[in-house]
This record gives sequence, C-alpha cells and structure tokens, in this order.
Amino acid sequence: MLRLLLHIWLIALIGFAYGDVSPVIQSEHARPCAHHNSSKGCKQGNGLSANPQPRIFEGISDFFEGLFGGSDERCILPDVEEQLRYQVADCSTERLPSLRLQFGPADCELSSPIPSAPSCSKQCGAGEYLSWSRGGGNFACKQCPAGKFSVGGGERYQRWPQSLPPQFETTCYSLDPDHFADAQQVWLEKVNCDPWQVGRNGSMLSSGDNRRYNYVESYLILHLKFVRKGSLWFRFMVDAEDHADGLLFRIDHVNQPLDPSGSVFVSQILEPQRAEFAVEPGWHVFKWVYYKDMSVTYGKDRVELWEVGFNGTEWADTSCSSCPEGFSSVAGSSRCSSCEEGTVFDQTSQRCLSCNLTTHYALPGFSKCELRPPCRPDDYVERYTQCNSETNTRDKWYVWTEPKICRGQLLPPNVTGLPCPPCSVGKVLVQGKCSFCSPGYFADPASSQCLPCGPGSEAPLFQVMTDFSTWPEQMTTGCRGECGTAGWRSQGSFLEAGRDHYDATVWLRLDVVLVEVGSLQFGFSLACRGNDVSFVVEVDGKNLVDLCAGGGAAASSWSVSLSTGSHAIRWLYIQRSSLAGTDLHTARILNISLSGVAQGGALHCLPCPAGFFSTGLQTNCLACPEGFSSPPGATGCSLCEEGKFAPYPGSSTCFQCGANAVSGAGSAECSADCRVSWSEEEAVYDFAPLRTRLDGVTPMTYEDRDGEKQLVFLSLCAPLPLNSSCVQGMEALDHPRHSYSCSVNPEDTEDDSASQLERSGGAKDLGSTLSFLPLPKFLRARGFSKGLTIGLFNGDECEGGGGGGASKTWSTELHIVCNASKGVGVPTFLYELSSAEPCTMHVLWESQHGCPLCTDGDYKAMGGACVNGLQDISYFRKTECFAGVPMPPPEYGSSCIKQVAKVLPSWVLLLIVVAVVAVVGIIVYIACLYYRYRNMYEKYQKLVLSDRDVEHRDFDSEIIAEEG
Repeated sequence: MLRLLLHIWLIALIGFAYGDVSPVIQSEHARPCAHHNSSKGCKQGNGLSANPQPRIFEGISDFFEGLFGGSDERCILPDVEEQLRYQVADCSTERLPSLRLQFGPADCELSSPIPSAPSCSKQCGAGEYLSWSRGGGNFACKQCPAGKFSVGGGERYQRWPQSLPPQFETTCYSLDPDHFADAQQVWLEKVNCDPWQVGRNGSMLSSGDNRRYNYVESYLILHLKFVRKGSLWFRFMVDAEDHADGLLFRIDHVNQPLDPSGSVFVSQILEPQRAEFAVEPGWHVFKWVYYKDMSVTYGKDRVELWEVGFNGTEWADTSCSSCPEGFSSVAGSSRCSSCEEGTVFDQTSQRCLSCNLTTHYALPGFSKCELRPPCRPDDYVERYTQCNSETNTRDKWYVWTEPKICRGQLLPPNVTGLPCPPCSVGKVLVQGKCSFCSPGYFADPASSQCLPCGPGSEAPLFQVMTDFSTWPEQMTTGCRGECGTAGWRSQGSFLEAGRDHYDATVWLRLDVVLVEVGSLQFGFSLACRGNDVSFVVEVDGKNLVDLCAGGGAAASSWSVSLSTGSHAIRWLYIQRSSLAGTDLHTARILNISLSGVAQGGALHCLPCPAGFFSTGLQTNCLACPEGFSSPPGATGCSLCEEGKFAPYPGSSTCFQCGANAVSGAGSAECSADCRVSWSEEEAVYDFAPLRTRLDGVTPMTYEDRDGEKQLVFLSLCAPLPLNSSCVQGMEALDHPRHSYSCSVNPEDTEDDSASQLERSGGAKDLGSTLSFLPLPKFLRARGFSKGLTIGLFNGDECEGGGGGGASKTWSTELHIVCNASKGVGVPTFLYELSSAEPCTMHVLWESQHGCPLCTDGDYKAMGGACVNGLQDISYFRKTECFAGVPMPPPEYGSSCIKQVAKVLPSWVLLLIVVAVVAVVGIIVYIACLYYRYRNMYEKYQKLVLSDRDVEHRDFDSEIIAEEG
C-alpha cells in the first residue's frame, strides 16, 4: 500500500514538474486529477512488473499511451491499474473520441484524445454504447448490460426528476381580462396560469393544473442540436374539453399531426399514445402547448407526457443509462419496462426483486413495495355453481378480488344447497340452465315460459347484464397513473372502479356489434366530490357525458342511442387526488342493457311502429318499402295513392305532393321537372342549368337568429343526394334524408372523430315537399315581375315559430327572379325577413335562368330606311326572356314592300287590309251611284226637253190658230 501511495505521489509530483496542456474533463461528482507524469525509461517487458524501470510520461496523452499502448511499453503498476476505470468520453476539438479515466472510487478523473481513434461519426444503435477495448486498443459498439438502456445517441426520459432536465424550459401565459375586448389583446406571463410540472412520483410531466383558469397557454420548450438525422418521440395523453381545449405540438414553429387522421389539435387521447417525428441535422425548437379557452373545465384539463426521447443529438451513446425506479431491462435494451406485479426494481442488483408478499404488495411500475391494508368484505366476491335441475339448488363459495392487495381475514365458509335465483331478464330456466327464448318469443317472468309474439308485433333482442359474479367475456379493464388496483373489479352484483387510487384513470371497455339501430342503458351509483372525481362515458372515442358534473347520484341510469355496426363503449373513472377517509368505492355499475344486438333475449312483445309490419314470430318488424306506408301495429303495408309519395323505407304516412308536382301510385317522390310550364304567364321556365350550383352537396353558410353559423344544403327539383351531413335518422349511410333543404352545424361536418349518429342528430330538415309558386308581393314591389318561387315545406318542427304555443315546421322559399344581366347569378339569403318569418329561410337568386324561355312573340323586327325599294331588318327582345327560341338573324337588302309584314304587327296589317277594302268599296259604291244618277239625270233631261217640245208645238198651234 505504501508503494502504491508513493507511486501516485511520484506521478503527481512529476506532473507538476513537466506540466500538461491536454484538456481536463471534470465529472459532476469527482475532482480533477493532477497532471500525471510518470517515469521514462521503463525496462522492456510486459509492463506489469512490480519493479518497472523509471520512465517519465510527457503529459496525459503519454500517460494514456503508457497505460493502453503495447504491452511492452506499459509502466503502470498492476495495483494502480486495477484502481483505474475508463470509458469513451465526449469528442475532442480534433473531432476524435477521447477516453475518460477515473482512479479509485471516482476520486478523480481525467481525459485525453486518443490519436489512433476513429472519427466521431462512428454510430452505435439503440441498446448499444461506444466502448474502448483495452486489449485490442480500438473502439467498438457493445450491448448495454441488464438494468440499463441506450437510445443510440440521445436521451430517453421515462421517470422525471423533481426539477426539469436542463434541456427543457417551461412557461405559461394568460389573457389579461382587463384587455379582453381590445383589438390588441395583452397576454400575461406566469399570471393566472400554471406552467408544466413534474408529477408527484416523477412518472410523468403534466401541463399544470389550469382547471381554475381561462384563456391559458402553457408551454414546454426543448432546444436540441442534431448532429445527424434522428427522431424525437413522446407518449402522451390529453383529457380536456373536446374541440375547445387541447394539445398542439410544434417543431420549429410548425404544428405537427398528433393522431392518425392528421389532426394537429387533440383534446381526447385517454390512453397513452405514441407520436414520433423525423428530425434533420441542426438546431431545432420543440414546443408542447396546452391551450385552454374560457368555456368549461372538463376532465383532468391537462396534457400528460409519460415519456420523451430523442436520438441523433450524438453519433453514439458513450454510456448506458440506468433504468429508473420500478423499471428493469434485459441486455441490449433501448428502453426499460416496469417490473411485474409483486416485484420492484432493485438498483443495486439491477433486477426486479419480489416483495414480502405476506405484508406488502406492488403493482406493475411501483417503485417500492407498499404495505397491505386490512382486508374488508368488498375485497372478496361470491361465486356460485350451476343450478341443479333436479333439486333447483346451487352452492356458493368466495374468492379474493384480483389483484389481492389486502392482508388478514379468512374467506367466509362455503354454503351449499341454496335455492336457485330466478333467471336474469330475458331468460327462462331450461333443464336447470337459464337460456334465451327462440326468436319471435319472449321470456314471460310471470309464468317463467317463452311466449310467442303475434302478427303486428315484434320480440326485439336485448343483452342484459345484472350478474357480475364472473367477469363478462366481452369486457376489458385497466388503469393508468398512480393506481391502487389494476382496473375495475367484479363484485358479484355490480362492477366497481377499484380503490386506493391517487391520480389515476380507471377504464372499463365493452365492445359490441349491433345489427340494427339500438341503444345502451346502464344503472350506476356515484359519490362525486367537487372537481376531484369524474365519471365519463365514451362511445367510439367521443366523450358523451361526465356523470359527476351534477354532483353524482346514489343510484341512477343513463342511456344513449347507437347506430348499426361496431362500437367501443368505455367508462372512465378519473380520480385526481387521494380520497383517504372517504368511501373509496365511488363508482359502481349496477346493470347494463343493450338493444339492437344479434344475440340475446326478448323481454316483451312490442307493436310494430308506424311504417313497419310483422306477420308474427319475428324479432324485428320489417320496414315498408318506398311508396308504401303503414299505421302502428300493422300486418302489411298500403300503396300510396296518385298525388302522394312515401320517400323512404319505413314511411309512417304517404305525403301529399306540392303545387305543380305530380306522382303515380306507389311513388317514392313527386316528379317536378326543372322545366316548368307556368300557365298564369303562359310562359315556360327552365331551371335545370342551376342544378349544378345547388347540387345538395356543396353547402351555403347561413347565420341564424342566435348568431350561430349553419351549413345549408339545397337541391333543385330533386331530393338531396346521399351524403354524410343530411341523413335520415340513424341509418346514416343507407338512407339519405328525404329533404330538399337541410342545415347542419359546421363543427359536425369538420369533426372526423364524431360518429355518424352525432352528425345525423345535428341535421335539420328545412323542407321535404316541393311546390312551384308565383313570386311574393314583396319581390314584385321591388320590381321583379318575372320568375318563380320554389317552395319547400313540411320540414322539422320549428321551436317558437308558431306563436301562441302553436307548432310550426321549417320551410325554405327559393325565389328565382329574372335578371339577364346577372348571368347565372349567386343565391343569397334574405336575412331581413328572418325576424318576421323565423321558421322560413328565404333565398333570392337573380339569374338569367329566372327569365321565361323566349318565344317568337318575344322578338320585334325594326326596318331601316328604304333605299331604292330595299331596306335592312334587325330584331330585338321586346320582353325579358332567356334561351328558348333564338332571336332571328338580321336581314340585309330586303324589299321594303315585302318586309312590311315583318315590320308591322299582323293586326295592323289586317286593319290596313280592312281599311283598303272599305275604301275601295266606298269608291265603287260612289261610282255606282254616280253612274246611276247620271243616267237618271240624262233621262230626266230628255224628258224635260221632250216636254218643252210639246209645249212649244202647242204654243205655236195656239198662235197660228189665233192668227188664223
């Protein structure tokens, strides 16, 4: 020993004398070593002689060569060498790995580059580390030993220290309420908010307790430099208000997808989910952001990071990390796993060691063995044998509830010869065994027999669970967090959520397949205490209700409708703090009932609902086909008359067609061609070109009376096509909702995680009967004289729209008016009418297609000046119209006379002809009179002259006589 100390003293003394400029690397727990210079001039040999020849080492590099060089050059005493430990250290400035040397139990350490080492780019995989082979004098990748792990050049955090690792930083911001309404909002750092923090036992990192705050952003930030391509991954959970609060993850300020659908904002990830992202070389900033709005506090209202890891920040790990408490690993592991039940991880032996199971217990992941509490009656459950058909008796015995964590107290003694209990609902006793009745029969509890269901009725199947003495086959359970039990437990007549939880989520899952629309109903009891406990029901990944929100109930029930197909139903009991000193069994499920199942028992006969029929001994009534209807309790279906229609299978009545729409007998819809002959104007309208704009698939955005935005789907002349937004009841993808107009909430269509049931439940029918009507007076008063109104009536019931307590249904009025200057035009909502007619949605569409089709009578010819008997003729519309008969082309060089008929209207031409004929007639008549009277006058003149001659002769005769 004296020789050993002397040797070390000589090394230190010579080191001070000669000095050394090599870098000194100091560990967290060791002091730096003195510069070691040893003796030169060693005798050639194996280097392990107890009396080596003196040799002086010139600095640390020479010392390392003397220690790890060829065997003929070693000059370090064996007992000194045995005290030295070494490992690959960080890269030197020459981009070469170095060795770190420790003497004794980490008393001091030093390092120096190795001139013959490979470059720093040598990689080792996950589960390996870069090691120095003293015998071979080279570097190599070696497996991590059991109890340790490596990620291949990076870090992995599965257990978190009480303070954040130095690479991480956290902060939080809240919106200043004094400037909430300002255009420039003010965010306050670390005021009214919680930053990220380590959980109580270091098992996870959470976004803080922000349940009592509003408008919060909590940041976890990680800065890393990657020397090569690598990756970053994390396991996380989110329990927050759906679509309102949740997690964003950003790499270099870019949001990253966090679920298989590609969503960058997630609110409900209730089981640990892994996300991994490829990372390029260089500096990067990673941010986890928990965002909370001002609406409500839901669930844990936080994000939990259960693991964060990354590789690529180093070329290789130079050492392996020890597994955290409660975890272990085999050789060559890239991560650690929790120890099995009843064992905990021992750091000294690097193994999972068993607890003293008589007095202590440990669940997987426990860091230490916990003292078993005293046993209570609810730590064991009763079990029964099958009933003896001859004696109608059975035996009872008891078993411990698994996992058994209590101590003391023996199980109660077995009991024999107990009377068999009555069969559960839907079953009857057959040969000592409770069995379901045949299809079409129901189990009558009064007679304990199977009775038939007659025509006009059905025997629907149910699955009812009331006996939990054995664990149901289709159910699974588990717990995450600081759990007292491994999950829900069967307690004979009920299921309970376990006990001794601190900060945990205990889940129970039931997988079902429904062959028709059905429902889930269950009875439960709760003892909720403030915000410390939640009891959430989840269907297909969607949280539907927190039954603790109202304070819980001693005994109650809850139900929800389910669509056809597969469903995952989960009950989540969430406890956020210890409930010591209280009733630990705070959540119990007393019974579960499912309808719409393929196998089960009938509880009773039910009359067929309207639109369905049965001929007897049927588990389900059959739907009447399209074009048929039936009243309740029907044994057959009735054909719809002419002028009526039944739009979908299972129609309860035949609906009357609207104005100007017709149907034949047994029709599923009324025919309403988009080419409408309107007798009141003797005009024809063709709206077919507008159907591509209102196709029933592309929505319009409408803001209702309450300021809520709705997506409105409109279809011209035909019902809405099959789509994912407007559906009939529960049969989402089988039957489109028979409607020409419907509205849905935009969030229902954007939410990919929402079930079809939820989306269909938000659809509102705004009109299912089509009519063509004249334009209303208020539009004619605005100057619109041509066009039609397409009225869509008989929609869903409109609340508060009837006045005086009367009910009223929704309707849509699409006013298509003539305006050729608008082209096709764009439909717009008339919001100003919503207050006067709250249950009618008015849409105005100014379009060229709102004009009647053109006819020959809609054009007028106009002639130019006559030049040498010729003129040009052009045409123009004298009334508003569109398409139809085309306008005649211009005519050039037409005869003026020939074109008179084209220029003048026919009635004018007729009037001219009549006038000409009349004038000619008058002229002819006058001419006839003239010639007639002229002849008469001539005759008269002749008579006058003849009379004068007679008188003259008589006068002459008298004169002669007198003279004579």
